[in-house]
Amino acid sequence: MSKLVILMLQEGNFQQGFRALLQIRGDDPPTETQIQIPGILPPAPEIPELLNRWRSNFQCVKTSRLEAISSQVVSPDPQVAEELASRLNEWLNSGDKQWRNIRDLLLQNTHEQTRILLETEDIHLRRIPWHTWDLFAQGNYKKTDIALSPRSYQRPNREIFSSKTIKILAVLGYATHLQLDIDRQVLEGLGDRQGELTILQQPTPEQLRQFLRQQSWHIFFFAGHSQSDEQGTIGSFKLNKTEWMAIADLKNALDIAINENGLQLAIFNSCDGLGLANQLTQLHLPQSIVMREPVPDEVATKFLQEFLWAFANDESFYASVRYARGVLEDAFHQQYPGVSWLPVISQNPSGFSPTWQQWLNSGVSLDVFPEVYPKVAVNYLSNYPSNDRPLDAEIITPKIAIKLGIYLSTISTVSLLSSYVLVNSQPWRASFGEQGWIIELAQSMILIVGIIYLIASKFSQETREFFSFRLPLQDPLGIFSLFRLFITLFSLAVAGLLLEHHLWTGPNTLYAKYQLEFPITDIFLTYHLPYLLYLPYSTINFGLAVWVFAGAGYAAIKDLLLLRSQSLNIKYQIESLGKSLIKNEAMGEHIIEVFQKYCYDLIYLIKRYTSLFSGLATVVLFQTSIYQFYTGQNVLSEAAKAWVWIGVIVVAIVLMIIFWGFYHYETVFQETSHGLSKFKVSYQDFETQHNSWNVVKRICRANLSIYLGLFMFFLSLIFVFLPKN
Repeated sequence: MSKLVILMLQEGNFQQGFRALLQIRGDDPPTETQIQIPGILPPAPEIPELLNRWRSNFQCVKTSRLEAISSQVVSPDPQVAEELASRLNEWLNSGDKQWRNIRDLLLQNTHEQTRILLETEDIHLRRIPWHTWDLFAQGNYKKTDIALSPRSYQRPNREIFSSKTIKILAVLGYATHLQLDIDRQVLEGLGDRQGELTILQQPTPEQLRQFLRQQSWHIFFFAGHSQSDEQGTIGSFKLNKTEWMAIADLKNALDIAINENGLQLAIFNSCDGLGLANQLTQLHLPQSIVMREPVPDEVATKFLQEFLWAFANDESFYASVRYARGVLEDAFHQQYPGVSWLPVISQNPSGFSPTWQQWLNSGVSLDVFPEVYPKVAVNYLSNYPSNDRPLDAEIITPKIAIKLGIYLSTISTVSLLSSYVLVNSQPWRASFGEQGWIIELAQSMILIVGIIYLIASKFSQETREFFSFRLPLQDPLGIFSLFRLFITLFSLAVAGLLLEHHLWTGPNTLYAKYQLEFPITDIFLTYHLPYLLYLPYSTINFGLAVWVFAGAGYAAIKDLLLLRSQSLNIKYQIESLGKSLIKNEAMGEHIIEVFQKYCYDLIYLIKRYTSLFSGLATVVLFQTSIYQFYTGQNVLSEAAKAWVWIGVIVVAIVLMIIFWGFYHYETVFQETSHGLSKFKVSYQDFETQHNSWNVVKRICRANLSIYLGLFMFFLSLIFVFLPKN
């Protein structure tokens, strides 16, 4: 039977010693106190000074997660860490008979599965690295860790809630010099262990309160800057660029989160967190992890990575912390002596040591699928527009879209009127028509409204990712980097050609064509000025084209990689389950659920690109037809033909994406259908419901715009290839 050991050190000080009381209880299931021994921990007046000397090593680390860093340069002192650990062992191994009984009883329980809690209010005792006591390197103590415990506590009104996923609320605070993207990447890596992650990027206090109140969470996570008072009783953390949040300011929201919604664990991967932990235990939170002192950024991210790796692979909570502590010691002890002492658990004694598996209440036992888990669900919210925002934060709201449309329309209108109407250039009007500005203005309105609608409603997230110059966390082949490089080089090249055309080639071509017909002395006003006034209109059209091409192209790459990943996941699950000696209906139903998710994603993907296809087909049709009907001419200008062919090429690419999606679906469908034949499910019903023809009909019913897009596209081709009169 596992044991819970509580060491109480209450009255006293380092000059006179501390009164001690050791209690041993059953831990699983919880029982009343079985053994209780009083004692006295002898004096050790030099410990506080050694502790403060060791702490000073971390006060001036420039990459720590403490915002206020001292300007004094202090080199790490490896001797003080060794000296502190040595003196602690001398003190705790004291032969004083009033302490020896407690030590001997602890030694007698090294063969038990044990949790050890330290109950004290003395700040120095709370800062001491108790796990360096050599007693805790013996037997099963090597698999546990020492946690801080409050003197008074209460069991939360609500314990673990029923959920098929581990729900994590992660807050990434304001931090200019910290690599919080690594924390985010580590959290997103929990996807193969049934993690459901929601990330708040620099939220407002009210946003954070709402999320704590309105949903249930297993884990609350914070990364950024934090601090505690000198006594380690009160803590706060930097929520965003302008606001610090104290635990007291979250009291009511946390009370609901803990006692009504079942919050189990808080992790503050930030500096100086003893005050935070103290206040969280007063709110009856089952357990939390904080850092005792300012922590170097790379140490904080490494601890999070190793702890979550162990914990998500179903190591016990205490064993996971102990494991991560060992990794820190191996990796950073030379650079930061004693850095592995920084992480500390704060434990409500009425709670138990959880495991990842205990938090899950899945409808299908994970023992059936030992290595198969759904992908992580990640949601992002933010309040601050900055480069630290999550990759898929929304870029444009309807209000901003309307304003942007008005601004661009105004600039285009002024540019066209200036070049066509205000400037009295007979060659310009002869070349482009007296009322040519009306046609071009109509074209501009179509482009502005259509592209802003597409970006705002269909490709907002991907456009934000691309133009934030942030790479996705997982890009092993460098595809996104190459695409961004291609768009950048292509845009620069076209922008250069555009500028050269308006400043040189265009005016000179116009002059060569009409110099005899319109002999005018002022060449600049007649030939160059119209092109200069026309340049803003051309720039807007060029910018819109790059905007939609970059956003949609980036989205296409992501979507195709997602489909590929999902298909490989389905194939892997079928192969893994097919090797099982036990094949039942639950396995087959699980595969069907995963396939249905893939099917829904495919339908959504095609719906996005049919909207893009219809929009581009409208632009191409306008270019190919309106000039003929309005001017009576059957031949487009060379520039107009170029834009038409660009549109045709992009539309063709979109159609290829859609057709590839159908082909890919058929392949995955056949593999899934064949795999289901091995399980006790009616795979014939699956084939009837999910065959490709039925999916095509579902897509056509849900996307009526595809018919209009196809009609306009083929009509445009007719206009392009019409013979001259």
